[in-house]
Amino acid sequence: MAQKSKLTLALCTFMKHVGQTDRAIAGQFSRRLRSGSGYDYFGNLKEAIRKFLLDGISHEDAVVIAEKNGRLSQRLHSRQGFEAFAKLFAASSHKWIAPSGGELNFSSDLAIKISPEMAFQEGGKTVQIAIWNTNSPELKKRAVDAGLSIMRSTLTEEKFGFQVWDLKKSTIHDISQVAPNADAIAQLELKRMHDLWVTARTSVRSQDQPLADGSELPALPR
Repeated sequence: MAQKSKLTLALCTFMKHVGQTDRAIAGQFSRRLRSGSGYDYFGNLKEAIRKFLLDGISHEDAVVIAEKNGRLSQRLHSRQGFEAFAKLFAASSHKWIAPSGGELNFSSDLAIKISPEMAFQEGGKTVQIAIWNTNSPELKKRAVDAGLSIMRSTLTEEKFGFQVWDLKKSTIHDISQVAPNADAIAQLELKRMHDLWVTARTSVRSQDQPLADGSELPALPR
């Protein structure tokens, strides 16, 4: 059966790779090509946050969702992420709504899936929010700038605003704070991911290894 060879990265995974060396990324791509996509442990946290904001479930019920499935360390990771989110949420007074989404097709080999976890309305704008809950690497400004640039270029509605909530540091990064060259940074990093993916794919094929579906690689806690 023919298998996909295009890589679609979640935005958070892309931002994670921005903070990694070429060697680390290449190793992960090679492993993914051979074994396929992993389980999206980050999905439990996303589900907990959305149901807490939009469906009005209790804090306790949201924690139960965040902790379901996975190993003990993964459940703890998700619980800590939700607790950090809850502290940022408690300090806000926004009108929360369902977020928008989209996909940036950089090439026939690479796409970035934009799926903000939440959104709120403020001052005539709808602010789309991506969350960061990854232990390693630490979220640096270059990754934030690249991620926010991709959100802005993909979700192009004039009345959108964009933020990244770093749950590890309880910090909010806003699109108004990105560097003037954020778009150029994003393009450089996209090309780096593209080239590393194509190289890894070619290497696996040359070894007569069947390609697994690398269609969406979630950000896994480390």
